[in-house]
Amino acid sequence: MDYEKLMQPALEAAKKCLEEGVDVPIGCAIYRGEELLATTYNTRQAERQVIGHAEVKAITEACKIIGDWRLNECTLFVTLEPCAMCSGTIAESRIGTIVYGASRPDADVHTARCADILPKNVKIIPDICARESVELLQTFFAKRRSANN
Repeated sequence: MDYEKLMQPALEAAKKCLEEGVDVPIGCAIYRGEELLATTYNTRQAERQVIGHAEVKAITEACKIIGDWRLNECTLFVTLEPCAMCSGTIAESRIGTIVYGASRPDADVHTARCADILPKNVKIIPDICARESVELLQTFFAKRRSANN
């Protein structure tokens, strides 16, 4: 499986989020095999919804397409390591593989990492297109800082 190629829709979604200025540019894509089921990005700020994370939105969309809440034959690609809420949602949806770009900078000894939350049978593949993912986040926060000065 070409993880870098399959990460591209998630990166494109994050770029769209950055261009639209909707939220922190995090994109997500869910595949069943190599069939792309869902591509989303963060909308938490725009929709004023705490669950507006890219992963939750993509899982919701993929469940509708499949017609089931079980996504055990699916792989989730996301540009930033999933937070605790998203990791719990991923675990409940039974997704078997998580591929992410950048590691969460806020994940330290006081914050659970996705590997701490997800069941041990979930395959986690980090650092796929990490540089591109980090650059999108850095661009967003640099723009935000300059707007506040």
